[in-house]
Amino acid sequence: MERNGLSRKFHKTIGDGLSEIRNIIAKRELEVLKPGEYLVQKKPNYVSQIADADKDLINGFYGAIDDRTAASKFGTNNLEEFSYWAWRSCGIACIQAVLQTVYECRGDKFELTTMDLIREGLELGGYDVEKDVGWYHKALVDLSRKHGLDSRMQKFIPAPEIALIISNNNYVISSVKSNSGGHLLLLYGFKLKRKGELVGFWYHDPNNFKTDGKNRFISKEEFNKLSTRRIIRISLKKQLD
Repeated sequence: MERNGLSRKFHKTIGDGLSEIRNIIAKRELEVLKPGEYLVQKKPNYVSQIADADKDLINGFYGAIDDRTAASKFGTNNLEEFSYWAWRSCGIACIQAVLQTVYECRGDKFELTTMDLIREGLELGGYDVEKDVGWYHKALVDLSRKHGLDSRMQKFIPAPEIALIISNNNYVISSVKSNSGGHLLLLYGFKLKRKGELVGFWYHDPNNFKTDGKNRFISKEEFNKLSTRRIIRISLKKQLD
């Protein structure tokens, strides 16, 4: 146990140093960009991980959801199944939103529901129900690749580098800390001031239980407090050609 603790500490120390180097390099590259807003070529669709359930039918955060219409939209007729997975599907909803967007750009429609994708993700070993600590990022990448997305996982990525990734027409699914342990946001734009100073990010929050999750903005300062610096980047270059 002690050895594992030392290993994690060493890994974090190396990661912090690597992240700071990336931060310095990315800030310099942002300086060549003009002040203003930068968005991906196609703003992503919004997918609610609770399927836009009626708030009056939700028994509190992480509680039972007694909304059969929302459950059907989610992809199940089982309210217990819906209530369990709705609170645990932020990453799946982000992947679903990107897939819907990419398919629409091709003149097609992505038909799979959130629950369909959850079942596929479980087949990939993406969630440990006993530990119940969230989806494994590798499984989310594997799931997105299964449906043709050009995606990959990255660690120790600071905010300025995330902005650069978005400027190259990539969506970014960003891991952040939350009251429930962890959460994922879909970033699709950012704003700069003079000399490449990052102001913040435009994003979709799949959890719209308490507030509207669509087209939100978070300041760089607030983002840095929440970010775990772990991301999934999804390239649009090949998708929209």
